[in-house]
Parts: sequence; C-alpha cells; structure tokens
Amino acid sequence: MASTTLPNGIVVPEKFSRDWYADLYHNWQELDNLLGGGTPKDGTLTIQKNGDTVGTFSANQATDETINITVPDVNDGTLTIQQNGTTVDTFTANSSSDKTVNIQCVDLTSNQTVGGDKEFTGTTTAHDLVPSATDTYNFGSSTAQWNNAYIKSLTINGVACGDILTHNASEFVDVSSDQIIDGVKTFRQEVTMFGRDIDLMSRIHYGKNSNPSATSWNYLFFRGNTATEGYTNSWHSGYLEQVVNTNGSTRGRWLIRDTSENTVCIELWANGSDKQVKPQVNNTIDLGTSANKWKSFNGINPGALSLPSNSYVNVDTTNWDLTCSNGQLGSFTPTANGWLMLFINNGGTNEVNFWVIGGNLRINNKSTFNDIDNGNFNSFTIPVIKGVTYNIFGKASEYVAGRTIGYCRFAPCQGNV
Repeated sequence: MASTTLPNGIVVPEKFSRDWYADLYHNWQELDNLLGGGTPKDGTLTIQKNGDTVGTFSANQATDETINITVPDVNDGTLTIQQNGTTVDTFTANSSSDKTVNIQCVDLTSNQTVGGDKEFTGTTTAHDLVPSATDTYNFGSSTAQWNNAYIKSLTINGVACGDILTHNASEFVDVSSDQIIDGVKTFRQEVTMFGRDIDLMSRIHYGKNSNPSATSWNYLFFRGNTATEGYTNSWHSGYLEQVVNTNGSTRGRWLIRDTSENTVCIELWANGSDKQVKPQVNNTIDLGTSANKWKSFNGINPGALSLPSNSYVNVDTTNWDLTCSNGQLGSFTPTANGWLMLFINNGGTNEVNFWVIGGNLRINNKSTFNDIDNGNFNSFTIPVIKGVTYNIFGKASEYVAGRTIGYCRFAPCQGNV
C-alpha cells in the first residue's frame, strides 16, 4: 500500500512498510520548515448548492465542521394537459424522453376553418364574443347564412327587441288570420282597408235592453298636423262621435271646425220614442242655400211644405153655439201644424162677424148675407200651430133658424212628415 499525505503535507507511511525513511525525511523536513518560520498551508473548501454558498472549511482550521446539503426527493408527478376540460395528453416529471403536445386553437389574426362544436362557459365579460371595432364586421353573409339563431335578447340599432322576438310573438301583426292588438298605434301614412265593416268597440259593456254602467264614448277623429304628434297639443279639425248614456239614451255627432275653432255639428239623438236630427247649436246651420237646394223631403217639394195636405180630419162641433148669443162658438187644439177650415150656412140676410183667437193670433171674417135662397154661407181658412188652443167666435144681429155648420175640418201641413 502507498503512503498517505495529510491535508497539511504530513505523510503517513504505509502500514507494515519496512522502508519509512523517505516518509520520515519528508515529515522532518516539513517540521523543520515550520520551526524555521515557514507558513502552514491554509486552503479553503467552499461548498455550494445550485451556485449558492452553503458553507466553507479551511485546511488549517482547528475544529471540525459539518455542512449538510439537503437533497429533495426525486418525485414522479404527472402533468395533465386539457383542452376545454378534455384531456389531450400527459407528461411525467421522471420521463426519460421528450414529448410534444399540440392543442388546436382558433387563430384570430388570419383566416381559418374551425370544425366541431364550440362552447363558451362562465358568467363574466371575459367570455364575451366581442368585435374589436363597431360597425365593421358581419355575422354571416348574403351567401353564407346561419341556419338557426337561439338568442335570449337582441338589440338592433340601440333598440332592445329580444323579448318581442322570442317571448311575445303575439305582438307581431299576423297578416293572414284574425288577431287582437292592444295599445296605441300611430300610422304615419295612409291606411287602406278593404272590407265591409270598421268596428269601433267600446270597452264598456252594454247591449240590447242592457244599459252601460258608465257613459260610453267612441270617437273617430280627423286632426290637423302639428309639430307635436299625439292626442295632446293636437288640434281637432273634426270627429265622429257616438255616446251611450247610463239611461240608454244615445247620441251621434258629426262635428267639424274651422281654423278659428268654430264648430259645425249635426246631432242624432234617441231617447226612447224621442228621436231627433238637429244642429248642436241653435240657429247656426242653414239647410241648403239659394244655389244648392234640397230636391224634396220624403218626396215633398220644400216650397209646398206649409200647404195643406190632401188628407184632413173633421173637428167635433156638436156642442158649438150657432146662435152666437154668447159670442163663442167653440174651440179646437190641433195636434200638428196645419190649416183650420170652417164653412157655415148663414140661413139669413143679417150681418154676421166671425173671428178666431189662438195664442197671439186673431183673424176676423165679416159677411153680410142678402139671399138665403141662394145658399148664403160664411167660410174661412186659417193657419194653426200644433198644441195651441184656438177659440172661434161669432156675432150676429139675430139668430136665424137654419144656420148650420157645413163643416169644420183640420188639414195638416205637408211639412208634418
């Protein structure tokens, strides 16, 4: 075995060696150098871990030192690589060979064909699909269209319309079948309808022999064009109106206005048996003009409305006093506007005066008869007004036997139609 040299140069002879001379000579020489003032060797051992110094030990150090380097356990963990929750491949830490795992991704910077279904998960804006610039990119094209779109809500040009498209399809007008449409609708252009009826239905219920619980109003307005559209601040140039009251009476109006808000209105009125056609305001509307005349009313020439008709009724004169002793013969109250016609056989040559008083009207008739044999008589015809009582008077110088009433008749005007 060979001799051993200690760190500071001392040589330990080989065990069982018979020749120690060279080793001892060397050792004594080292000792001699030291006694002679020589410098002992003092090299430093530096121990590092991954380039960081953990500790040092000097060759001429007098004390022992222990420097412990902790070496981690060599594990064998597995790296699992997934794409959208699906495992693509794995790689272990103690693998002896390299591995390449390729994940297919959409390239947003160039054209690319993407196959398979794609799913977005999560609830934050980080999962939104948003274009980088507004009004720039199309979703589909005229030649490559999406088949079906399932969208919860949709906003087009700033108008939210998702609820109408997906949940409230009944709010669209169905042009091929009957449909009920609620809410106020404004049409900015002409509306043309082909059909027999246009029904304006009141929301208040009523019908035959059933009066409404509140007054029912239905209108068809004709309005002028103003800067502000809608009912408020809109000038009404006219309207058609129908009103049904709680007592069952009803009224219909056709009203127009001029630019000074003056109205012209014709009104239809019905309340039980009382039925009228009249102007809304008294003495404001002419019925025809001198240049535009009505041809007839129920077949009667307007110029003959005040003349007596061909039909008449006989007035009861049973209790009339033909002696004229108290001045009054009798009275009569007409049921319509018309003419009262009186014919009296005088029966003598004396003078007889007759007069009629009714309301503010007084008509006199005076006759002197000279020849009874020739059928002397007294007659007159006067206009009378409906509902006014007319008192008929007569005065003679003497009563003449044979004085009789030939007839007393009432003929209504032709205007009572």
